[in-house]
Amino acid sequence: MTKWHSKFLPCWFQYIATVDNIWNLTHSEHLTTAQAIWNHKMSDIPHTLALTDEPAFCLLKQRTYEWHSGMGDRAVKAIAAFFDRYEEFSSPEVRAGYATWAVPEPEECINQHGRKILVPPQLYPYMWQTVDESNPEDTVCYICWY
Repeated sequence: MTKWHSKFLPCWFQYIATVDNIWNLTHSEHLTTAQAIWNHKMSDIPHTLALTDEPAFCLLKQRTYEWHSGMGDRAVKAIAAFFDRYEEFSSPEVRAGYATWAVPEPEECINQHGRKILVPPQLYPYMWQTVDESNPEDTVCYICWY
């Protein structure tokens, strides 16, 4: 496995996972980060990345789009597999109700660059360490944890 695959791309994907819009990778901030990762992980291969007419950054963008698409495909399959495991989630309405409960709306705030960003809630249900089991009739609670 090359350093590109084993060292550079994992760091890049870790960074890009924090970005609001990965479909616009031509922002200079992304290039600066990609260059910093390159300098650190690929130090034995001196290279300067550029936003246009530069093969390494074009390849990086393509790998990012493939990574993002693959994540979406796997997420859809994982959600379908989850719902298909339980009879209680047989209708679209019940599934929608569960999704509304399980995925709280993110809050909007302004970052240090003056841009609006979405801030996810501090705790998502899959991260809870304790579960309120006081209502056994609550199908959502029961399904999630048993």
